Amino acid sequence: MRSTGTRGEWARFLDAKSPTDASAALGSHVRQLEVVYDHLSACVVRLWEAPMPEIPDALLIARAAMAEAMSLLEHVRTRVEDDEAAGAA
Repeated sequence: MRSTGTRGEWARFLDAKSPTDASAALGSHVRQLEVVYDHLSACVVRLWEAPMPEIPDALLIARAAMAEAMSLLEHVRTRVEDDEAAGAA
């Protein structure tokens, strides 16, 4: 299993002063990656019939990697929010 890092490690990495700041920063990163994902998807459509099939294949791999990165960041964001809610209770 992969290490996801501690909440403190993420706070330092993101230079966040609070769990709310960390959650917001993680959400911002996800939104930025979503924009790139959408651009990649558009490229896949435009290049689907390219004479070199490796091009759309490579874009599909890149898009899958982007989706995985977004999922991982969302997982961390949810964990940070859950930890904050548990600490407030």
